[in-house]
Amino acid sequence: MSQHSNMRAMLCGIALAILLIGAFPLEAAPRDGPPITVEVSSMQEFRAAAERATPGSVIRIAPGTFSMSADDPLVRIKGLQGSPDQPIVIQGTRGPAGSRPTIIDGGRSLDATLGMIERFRQPGGRAPELDELIKENQYRTRQAVNCLVLEDVAYLVIEEFTMRNCWPTSIAFLSSHHITLRANTIVGSTYVFFLDHRSDHFVVEDSVWTQDDSGYAPDESGYAGRYDPTPKPGRMWDTVPWGVSHHGSRAYLNGSLITSFGTRGDIVVRHNIIRNAYNGVRIRANHCEHPQCNVNVEIYDNDFQFVRDNPVEPEDQAINWWIHHNRIYNAHGWFSLDGVGGGPIYIFGNVGWFDDKPARECIPAIWAADSTLQPDGTYAPTTEGECSHSRTGKVIKLGEGATELKEPIYVFNNSWYVRAPVVDGGIAKFRAWNNATLFCDPNAIAPGMCVAEYETERNCVQSAPGATDGVPNRFPLGLDRVPFVDCFGVSPSDNASHGISNHPDYPDRLAALGYPVGGIHGDPGFVNGPMGDFRLRPDSLARGKGCTVIRAADSSLACPEPGAEPAPDIGAYQGEAAIEGPDYLHRGDEQPRIMKTTWQNTDGSVRLEVVFSTTIQDPPSETRIELRAEAGDSFRSEPCQKVRRIALDCRFPGLRAAPSTTATLLVPSSIRSSGGKPLTLWAAGASRVEFQ
Repeated sequence: MSQHSNMRAMLCGIALAILLIGAFPLEAAPRDGPPITVEVSSMQEFRAAAERATPGSVIRIAPGTFSMSADDPLVRIKGLQGSPDQPIVIQGTRGPAGSRPTIIDGGRSLDATLGMIERFRQPGGRAPELDELIKENQYRTRQAVNCLVLEDVAYLVIEEFTMRNCWPTSIAFLSSHHITLRANTIVGSTYVFFLDHRSDHFVVEDSVWTQDDSGYAPDESGYAGRYDPTPKPGRMWDTVPWGVSHHGSRAYLNGSLITSFGTRGDIVVRHNIIRNAYNGVRIRANHCEHPQCNVNVEIYDNDFQFVRDNPVEPEDQAINWWIHHNRIYNAHGWFSLDGVGGGPIYIFGNVGWFDDKPARECIPAIWAADSTLQPDGTYAPTTEGECSHSRTGKVIKLGEGATELKEPIYVFNNSWYVRAPVVDGGIAKFRAWNNATLFCDPNAIAPGMCVAEYETERNCVQSAPGATDGVPNRFPLGLDRVPFVDCFGVSPSDNASHGISNHPDYPDRLAALGYPVGGIHGDPGFVNGPMGDFRLRPDSLARGKGCTVIRAADSSLACPEPGAEPAPDIGAYQGEAAIEGPDYLHRGDEQPRIMKTTWQNTDGSVRLEVVFSTTIQDPPSETRIELRAEAGDSFRSEPCQKVRRIALDCRFPGLRAAPSTTATLLVPSSIRSSGGKPLTLWAAGASRVEFQ
C-alpha cells in the first residue's frame, strides 16, 4: 500500500472516529407486538415510529424534501430489529415513471470545480474553505453531515429513497447486520453506505449512485428524484488529475458505494448503476478484529460508468470474492488487487469497453499548486497530480512484488475491448481461461484514444530485462505502445489458456518469454466490441474453442481440455446469453441463501431447480416446494431430490409451462446447511420467495 493510501485511511478513520466512540452496546432484541404500518412526514414522526416498530412493520416516508445540515441534531436510530422472516421496511415513495420523490438532503454539494460548498439553513452557520475542512480532521468537523446513523439494527430494508448532498456518508451503520438497501437513488457522498467493523451481512441492489453530478442536469443525475440512464462524463473524469482526487484537495471523492475498514463480510452488491464515481466498490480490512475479514463478497450484474479509479477494489484481504457479469464502461483500473491477501477471487462473465479517456480536458496550470495534507498537519505539493498521470489504465492491477494470496485469482470467460494492459504489475496465483481481448486500432478511433500515456509511469514500461526494482518487464517498450501485460511476474502453477486476442505479442511472444499462455491470435469477432456488444459473430474464431471450467473436490477450479462434448465459446457470451459460471459456494458454515431458481421443461415435465449458497443436508423424504400463482392457484411439487450437494430438483406434475415471474415460491424452512444452520430468505437471489 502506498503512503497516499495510508494517509487516506488515516483521514477517513478520523472522519468516523468520533461517531464510533461508545457505539457498541449489547445487541437489542426485537420488540414484541403485531407489526405496524404507518406513514410519516417529518423526522420527529420517523423517530417516533422507529421506537415502536416490531418485526414486519412498514414505515413509509411521505413525498417531500427532508432537509438537514450540520447544525441539526444527528438523525441516529438505535435498536430497530426485525426478524429473519419478517424484516422491518423503511420505505420512501415511488413516484411517476419510477422516480423517488422522498428526498433526504444533507445540505452539502459540489460546486463547478468540484469544491465542497455548504448550504446552512440555520442562523450563524458558516461555510469554511475546503482547506479547513481537510485540516480539521477531514469531515469530522461541525460541517460534516452523515445523513442517517443506524445503530444496532438488524433485518431491515431501506428502499425507494433519493439521498443527496450527504458528505461523507449517506448512511452509517454501527453494530448492524442483515440489512437490505434497495432501489435508492443517491447523489454525492464519499461513502454512500459505511459499515463499522461490527457490521456485516449487507445487500445493496437496484440502486443508482452518481457521485459527481456535474455532467448531468438535476433531473438526469437523480438529484430531483429521477435519473436519465444515459452515461455522461463529469468533471472528475475529464478535468481533475488522478492524484488530486486520490489524495489531494479533492480526496473527499475517493470513496465508494459501500465500504468498511474491518467488516467480517457477507456483502452482496448487485443490479446497480455506479457512475461518475472515483471508485465503485472499495472495502478494506485494515482494522480487522475477526480471524478473517472481507469474506464472501459478491459483486455482480452492475453497470460501472466513468469510474476514475477502480470499479472493484478490495484492500488488504479478499476471501471468496465473486465478481461477475458486470458491465464496465470507461474506467481506469478495473479490478484493483494491489497488495491483497487471502483468495480465492473469481472474475468471470464481465465485459468492458471504452470510448473516452480520463483528464482529456485537464489544464495543468489549474492544478499546479494543489497540496496534500501530511500526517504532521502541514501541507506538501500533491504528488502524481499531473494531468497526464494515470490515464492509460489496466484491467487487473496487482501492484508491486508478490501478493499474500493463499488461493488463486480465477479470471475466465470475460470479454474486453481495451487500450491498456490486461495485467499490470505484481506476482500472484493466477488462473486465466477463455478470455477474449480486443485491443483497439489507433487508425479506427479518434486520435489519441488508442495511445498508452506513460510519461509519469515509465518504470515498468521501459525497464530492461534483468532490472531489480519490482518485477522487471520482459517487454521493454518505448512510449505509446500498449503491452499485453506490464511488469507482470509469473508464479508457480500460473496458467492462462484458451484465450484469444489480436495483440501482436499474444500468444507466441508471451509464451517464448516464459509466460504460461496458450490460445489463438486473432480478432475475437465481437458483434461490436467498441459499442459494448460482446456477442460473437457467426464467423468468430472464438466459437467452440474454449475449455470447460469445473470445480474439483477441494473446491479449486480447473479448465481441462473438452472431451467428446462440444467445447464452449471463448468470452463472456455463449450464443445470445452470458455464461452461467460455476455455482457460488459460501466460505464457512452459514445459513443457506437461495442463490437462484431455474425452471426447465424436460421430458414433458416442468422442473424447478433451487440452488443454495452452501452445501445442504439431505432433505426430509417429503420435502416439497409450493407455487402460488398471482391468480391464487397453488401447485405442489413431488418430493424434491438433492443434486450437486447444493441444490434441490423438484418436479411439478400439475404445471404445463414455467410460471410467470409474479408467482410466489413457498420453500420449506426445514432446509439446513451441512452444519445444521437454518435457511434464510435474506439476500435471496430470486424474488417472491416465502417460507411455507
